[in-house]
Amino acid sequence: MLSIDEMVLTLYFECSALEQLDLTNMSNLSASSVAELISHIPRLKWLSLAGCTLMNDDVLRRFAADSPLEYIHLGNCTGISADGVRALTASCRKLRHIDLSYCSRAVTESTVRELCKLPLETLRLRACSELNKSSVQLLLYATSCPDLSDLDLSYCDNLPSSTVANILYHHTHLRKIDISKLPLDSAIPRALQTRPNATQLRSLCLKASRQCSEADLIALLRSCPQLESLNLSQMQRIEVTDKVIECIGPTMRKLYLEKSNITDHSLQHLARTCHKLIKLDISHCLCIAMSEEAAPDWPRGCPDLQYLSLEHCKYAESRGVQRLGMLSGLRFLNIAECVLCNDQVLACIADGFPWLQHLVFGFNKISETQKQHLHSARPELQIEERTSGVGGRAGMAPPNQAQPSIYLRTSAERAWKRTPAERLFADHRT
Repeated sequence: MLSIDEMVLTLYFECSALEQLDLTNMSNLSASSVAELISHIPRLKWLSLAGCTLMNDDVLRRFAADSPLEYIHLGNCTGISADGVRALTASCRKLRHIDLSYCSRAVTESTVRELCKLPLETLRLRACSELNKSSVQLLLYATSCPDLSDLDLSYCDNLPSSTVANILYHHTHLRKIDISKLPLDSAIPRALQTRPNATQLRSLCLKASRQCSEADLIALLRSCPQLESLNLSQMQRIEVTDKVIECIGPTMRKLYLEKSNITDHSLQHLARTCHKLIKLDISHCLCIAMSEEAAPDWPRGCPDLQYLSLEHCKYAESRGVQRLGMLSGLRFLNIAECVLCNDQVLACIADGFPWLQHLVFGFNKISETQKQHLHSARPELQIEERTSGVGGRAGMAPPNQAQPSIYLRTSAERAWKRTPAERLFADHRT
């Protein structure tokens, strides 16, 4: 059997017309073999080396001048430095999408200055600890990335709220921004309220954000009436309450509310307002029972829901979970640690959830007999039982475990795309 390096090097001789190459999570792949390969595929437009921890600057120096590369994902390639990024930007002047997440050594004030000269639409700098106020302010110049629509500054601990507010105000084409774990204050909602094109913002991630009052959060959401994706999970010292959820409009499609203080009243609001909702995470929401008395329109009002996580919703009733059977589009359901869910729930899933593809449970009041019945009744269903944080079914990996992969596309083939349903559960390769 060929090693990973040998397999990649065979492409050197056979795939000179390659346009797209995904080597995600090939942690044993050597930098030298990738460098040789890149120097031999001049038509490459799309490249992912995310998780290839052996990559170094030499790989980024192998791109020919005037390279057609438009997309590159270097997330967690900790071996690259600022010199490599500068070499990349000098050769690949058509780059429109770049991901440098967790590459702290590669993201400095000098590299940001070079990145600002590119026609970037996507810039992801997650957890780049060297990023500071002076380097990010380079994005505020009139000629800096005027087409920027997707920006990730999450977990960049040195960035103040005022700098993020200036970016939001300046980049009027932004449709997606991730500022997780950053401090929030009234400057950000004020910037959005006075921004000329605030309605263009479609995706906002505030996971684990801090220093924000309920009033500021409400003002922020009211400033973004066209949001389709919102993450308010694990907010620190901020109570995400029913009043906040009432500000969510009918355009919402993906909503993450882990560890929020919402009640069934919020579910009722979503059912009456967010009829386009396809993904909902209300894990660890301890005030939700999903009772028909408190939320009679739930889940009938969200007919397109495909993904639902109820993990550790301790008061979610069995009857409330059984009501989900009316969701003909439901594909993923997590009821782990819903201690009130019992054999009756699994029996209902075995007989009444024909569209379900993935089920997660564990620490419920479920007997071994009912588990065996579910396996025999639904052999096609992917089942994960949480026992001690590890998937219980033989041969099944934990859902967040990254798997290595190689994807290839040549100029003669159809561009690599996924259907909307596939993209819903896909990782960063989308």
